[in-house]
Amino acid sequence: MSRSRSRSRPRRGSNASEETLVDDLNYVFSHDSPLNTCIRAPQGPNLYYVWSDLARPTMTKIQRYDTGEPVAIIHWSSLGLHKVALGNGEPHKVSKTLENGPIYSDVVTFKDGSGKKYDWKGSQTSNRLTLYARDSPNIPLAQFHRSRRWEAEGRTHRTKAYLRIQAKGQAILDTIIWSFCFLEKARREGSRVERRL
Repeated sequence: MSRSRSRSRPRRGSNASEETLVDDLNYVFSHDSPLNTCIRAPQGPNLYYVWSDLARPTMTKIQRYDTGEPVAIIHWSSLGLHKVALGNGEPHKVSKTLENGPIYSDVVTFKDGSGKKYDWKGSQTSNRLTLYARDSPNIPLAQFHRSRRWEAEGRTHRTKAYLRIQAKGQAILDTIIWSFCFLEKARREGSRVERRL
């Protein structure tokens, strides 16, 4: 896989909700940024490489770390008319894949290949993104945790950011990863999601 100098390249290398996250797996981010990071499999190798080209700041690419195969390419628009190309497909409006909830809602919905619906919640700036399957609305399927840093006993401790995903989310892992990267960028910018699709 070629590495262009123009890329911004990452280096290799509520309590109730927490308790309901059973059979989960942690996908660890090398960096907090959803636009420039490597995502490592639980207790395993890097699975995804996410980068944004500094020469083309309107594009973010999510690809398989080992083969370079594209998972998704997000084309950002200052007008909110974002597009995404999935795999080797042609770009299409993100709104065809991610659907906003009612006005002022912080819910964004997508479907899997069988038509089953999933809801990302917490897309506003005061919350963290959590994914639920529509048929299990009280059990988080995936949830993002930012890195933590603290001092104790004269030493600095740090945990890396990670996306906690239940085992049954593996079937839609690619969609979880790219949709999270897209929505987390908008959430951190403090922009209303309905303006970003």
